[in-house]
Amino acid sequence: LTKAGIEETRGNQSTADALLINVGDSNSPESPEALIQFVNNRLDDGEDVPAEIALLIESYAFELRGNPLSKDLLRAHVIASAKSDQFSKAFTIIKKSIALQERELKGDLQSYVFDELVKNADDLIFLEYTFRELPNPPENLHSNVILQVADRMLRLGFAREAKTMLIGLERPTQSREARLLSARASIAMNEPEAALELLLALDGKDVFNLRAEALSLLGDNSSAHSLFSSVDRPEAAARTAWLSSDWTDLTSTEAPIFGDIRILTTEVLDPIAVENGMLASSRTALGESAQARDVIEDLLLDLSISE
Repeated sequence: LTKAGIEETRGNQSTADALLINVGDSNSPESPEALIQFVNNRLDDGEDVPAEIALLIESYAFELRGNPLSKDLLRAHVIASAKSDQFSKAFTIIKKSIALQERELKGDLQSYVFDELVKNADDLIFLEYTFRELPNPPENLHSNVILQVADRMLRLGFAREAKTMLIGLERPTQSREARLLSARASIAMNEPEAALELLLALDGKDVFNLRAEALSLLGDNSSAHSLFSSVDRPEAAARTAWLSSDWTDLTSTEAPIFGDIRILTTEVLDPIAVENGMLASSRTALGESAQARDVIEDLLLDLSISE
């Protein structure tokens, strides 16, 4: 353990982890502490935990129930399970092994598991455990984890569920990130007025983007065009310009497709010159055409051409 600590201070994390695993495998009195430190290192580095190490920690956690290290082993067991993609086991441990009154510990461990779900699970696994295991309300989870889960839910199309999650945050209107996320959810739910209210007194490119999208939903495409132009979104700016009532003034002649249409609709055509006797000439031509038709009909009758 001492050697592992020295290697960590030198920045040799892989060597330190190898030493900790050796101690953990040695079935010595120091093994549980070495495994706990190994899991903590993996948590700090964002690295996975091998499934066999998670199983070894599970054995020590069962064997040392009631030991002073039991709570640290329980925590390591949950984290190791989550970091080895054993999410079902991680949630089961939390449910069965933590007393109801230990809300802070339970919230911490649930936060670790949901953090892993957001970062590493595929969409189906993420949705399965989020809908099944997410506390309601999720107030005991770490606020950054609530934001991460809500963001992924929103990206997967669950805007209403994402916005409901954010209500559980303490004073969410004071958090810029929470307000932006709630505004995105409101726009996805076609509630532009709510989005604009959430964006009040906020500045920045991300804010202007959302405000432009909300204004476009409200039909204020001229204002939306100005905002999209200011944040360098030419396609969105061209679309909202086209939808605006004064689109000819807002659309650049250089804009793809819409620019060509603007040129056509604003082009002044040269007047057609009217010549003297044009009407009389037209009547004469029409008469001549009728006469020619009569002559041909007479010719066909005279020749008795049948079908």
